[in-house]
Amino acid sequence: MTMPPLNADCFQAADAANPHYRRACEGIVNPRYKLLPARTRLFRFGHTVDRRNGNNIPAVVNHTSPWWFSESDFRNFLVAPTTRPARSGFVLDPSDAGGGPSGFNSYGQNALVRTRLAVVHQFGQADRILEAVLTADLGCFTGKGKPISEDPVTGSLAPLITDSVTTWFADADVMQLFIPGLRNASGGRSTVASDAMRIVKDRPAHEFFVF
Repeated sequence: MTMPPLNADCFQAADAANPHYRRACEGIVNPRYKLLPARTRLFRFGHTVDRRNGNNIPAVVNHTSPWWFSESDFRNFLVAPTTRPARSGFVLDPSDAGGGPSGFNSYGQNALVRTRLAVVHQFGQADRILEAVLTADLGCFTGKGKPISEDPVTGSLAPLITDSVTTWFADADVMQLFIPGLRNASGGRSTVASDAMRIVKDRPAHEFFVF
């Protein structure tokens, strides 16, 4: 008999009544359920500073985030095109501008993350990369990233796509993974996270992208 994923409790309610599904809908277009088997390797971009208040972000916040993507999608970042056109208003602060001669760094480390994953500045500077391996099956919601807009002056989220805001359109080839149940009520690693996910790397993003 097939065993359910360790976070099966997060999927018992119908989608319309499931708070995890509603949360996934905030960043994914039409989320659908997917089983991630043990030994799956996952990646995510993390942040070291909360731009809303300037406070440092504890490692556990990045480790227990529900937002991840697959190893194959991560490899797409490693071979990012060097001539990809910029989107209007995509460089909003100095940290978004790259200075390298090729690939990821020349496009701008943070700008590339923002345009491929639809990460607004309020979410953080995307300056760390985490790699994890599942040690047990987990369920997730997956789908293409939703467009998200921010005010180019204040950085606050904007509800509409208009000429006066900067909108980030997620790369259609990158499938977002929303894995609920990794964080407990007190903000620490849940039992699910401890039993099913092993963080194998948590490093500055630039260390992954050497040209």
